[in-house]
Amino acid sequence: MSLQAVIFAGGGTGGHIFPAIAILESLHARQPDLPPLFLCSSRDIDRRILEPRALAFRPVPARPFSLRPGPLLQFVRTWSGVVRSCTSAIASHLQKHGVAPESAALVATGGFVSAPAVAAARRLGLHTALVNLDAIPGKANRHLASRTDVIFSTYQALGAQLVGPIVRREARAPRDRAACRRRFDLEPARRTLLVTGASQGAESLNRLVPSLVRHNPQAFADWQILHQAGPERSADVQASYASLPVRAEVVELIDDVGSMWGAADLAIARAGAGTVAEAWINRVPTVFLPYPYHPDEHQRHNAMPLQSAGAALICRDLIDPERNIAAHAEMLVRLLTESRGLLAMSSGFERLAPPDGAEAIASHLRNL
Repeated sequence: MSLQAVIFAGGGTGGHIFPAIAILESLHARQPDLPPLFLCSSRDIDRRILEPRALAFRPVPARPFSLRPGPLLQFVRTWSGVVRSCTSAIASHLQKHGVAPESAALVATGGFVSAPAVAAARRLGLHTALVNLDAIPGKANRHLASRTDVIFSTYQALGAQLVGPIVRREARAPRDRAACRRRFDLEPARRTLLVTGASQGAESLNRLVPSLVRHNPQAFADWQILHQAGPERSADVQASYASLPVRAEVVELIDDVGSMWGAADLAIARAGAGTVAEAWINRVPTVFLPYPYHPDEHQRHNAMPLQSAGAALICRDLIDPERNIAAHAEMLVRLLTESRGLLAMSSGFERLAPPDGAEAIASHLRNL
């Protein structure tokens, strides 16, 4: 039976929502009238992503799972109500479009919204798919692994079907490098360093790169910087560059992600699954400083395929900018001043699999 409706469950960060959008794009390439619904969190970032794209979404009052007594009690008390909320949203969507449950699928992209949404979908009889985005599965995905019909992942985890990176169309560079730079009022012929902590920003990266310029101004003689600082941080980051001898364009949140990557010769970034996939598909040599507070270090594992191919380097984020400079400045300056290092990293992308994960998942869903 062919797919007639699709529901996506995930939210709280762009990293959970953007892969769902990529899968929907692949579905819409052959079924442009397929009606989607996004079950997301109530965080503002979800609305900021989905609303401008005119995608139907329903925030659900889900809570992250925690073993601490207070949050655990709240999680248990609210679980049934959250599942009912998801059930009602899914049922209403199917009824609105005249779709039977067996002709619909729910795709969970992880995070605390996914678990109650999968429970609701199973109750209604929908086909369920889990997309595991990180190399080390999180709590929600480990819980859902035995409760969904199929699992997809770019990494060997949870017995998943292996697929390439999942990247939405707008995250692919839409034009040549010079045109992408003009998009951000950058000099079109000057080499560009991208700094990004993804949609939430990264305070340690915001402090590291201005400090790197301050300590090594000669390394930036031929470079300019495009810096995605994160919510409510752009003014402070712009001020930190103000007295430094480098051109820096600082943006709170860059919506034109494809042009962002298309402008870059080199990136310094966190290593969330979405960021790794975007660097992969745009073939941008990247120095990853994974988020340092995850006990399982899943961001480091996310970036390991690129490092193994020679397309990226992984450095430990020591938080303090001076400690980061002491540990990593020599390597970063070498990349900025010696072109053979960047050329070698660029060639590493030839050894990686094609980034076709969204189409592989869409192909499965079309043939329920």
